[in-house]
Amino acid sequence: MTRLRLVGIAAFIVVFTILSTLSPVKVARAASSQGVQRVALLPFWAFDEAGNVVPHAKEVDIARLATLLPRSIADRMSQSGEFEVFDAPLLDARRLLPTNGAYELERVENLLATGEFEQVITGSVALLERTVVTSLRRFTSGANGAELAGAAVVRSNSPSDVINNIDILLAQAFPPESEVVIRPISRVVVVPSVLRLPIGAAAAVQAYAIDDLGRPLPNVNLVYQSTDESRATVDSTGHVRGISPGRTTISVQPIGRPSAAGTNWPSVDVNVVGPNLGMRIGSSIVAGESPLPRVGLRLSPGYELKARTSTQELPTTNTNPVNYLTTFFGALLGNEMLTLSLDVVPSQDISVSLDAMQRTAGGYFGTGIGVTVPLVPDGPNGINLRLAFGTHLPFAIGQSTKLPIELTADFLLGSGPSSPMARMGLAFGLDLFQ
Repeated sequence: MTRLRLVGIAAFIVVFTILSTLSPVKVARAASSQGVQRVALLPFWAFDEAGNVVPHAKEVDIARLATLLPRSIADRMSQSGEFEVFDAPLLDARRLLPTNGAYELERVENLLATGEFEQVITGSVALLERTVVTSLRRFTSGANGAELAGAAVVRSNSPSDVINNIDILLAQAFPPESEVVIRPISRVVVVPSVLRLPIGAAAAVQAYAIDDLGRPLPNVNLVYQSTDESRATVDSTGHVRGISPGRTTISVQPIGRPSAAGTNWPSVDVNVVGPNLGMRIGSSIVAGESPLPRVGLRLSPGYELKARTSTQELPTTNTNPVNYLTTFFGALLGNEMLTLSLDVVPSQDISVSLDAMQRTAGGYFGTGIGVTVPLVPDGPNGINLRLAFGTHLPFAIGQSTKLPIELTADFLLGSGPSSPMARMGLAFGLDLFQ
């Protein structure tokens, strides 16, 4: 019999230990560890215009609002997925609803002392000069008992407008990062708003979504898009890369979050530029002869094309060839496609050519025509037709200086014993971007 009693006592201890681990306090802590906070939402106090507590009678609108408002707030908080809210009916079912006669702070401290709730919310609804003033107070546990963690006051024109202002009430009482209420985007700010890039260079565009109070919004997905990807491209993180000389626009638009009415999304004006000035040093190679040193200079002028505004009809290119030439060469200059090349072979000749260059981030290619002047008797002279190929080395000196490698093929048509002739040129140098 003694042995049976000992076995029974041991079984009782085991069962008691298991039941104690399943107490509400332990369950609440397990829920909190998963990122969901338990919140007790007490009934709101109702006051009339004289400041007296309104009894809970059905014929009094302010009293019914004080009962309905906590239930609406509980539903709105539960939608965020961050809280498990217990309003008056749920608290009463668990016999945790404080008595009405207790002071507000005493009721809050009693609920927090149970260990089942991380926060307790209480509030009031009052009539003031034909308007309804709603207040909300949020308490958490502190070193000295209950501490006020947030508060909000909203004024409504009528009792029906109070329900519509729940989001404003919660947005004031909770910190912005809590995302209890998904705040709509009022505007998006981009930095910088204007971007100037050398070919092949990259820069980051930073965008910030802001609400109507000027507070930054976290976790906003932004979509970047280039209107002309032949000029510049942009990735999903806002890094822009220059492809070829010209202008384009990077648009920025948020997704996955509501926006305020009439919101206009910003854009970034991108201007991709080519080298304005280049210097070359290399060799001039002619078949059957020894290579000769050669130095060169590259000048690529460019200007911004502006639209012509006039009330008179402009002549078409079919009736005015000058207008056609002006448009053609203006487009070349506007896109920085014209390059003036000067090459000198010491003690032999000087070549000047006007080249049309097609530049991209991977390299450049162009053709041109010019003239060659001899520096010695019977030296090369005449009309010079040129083909040019080049690229920039992957490393550079700063943002505005790059190192090119260039190959040229010249076909000289002129008078002299060596005409016509062909020669190659291989050069290295520097390219400067403005």
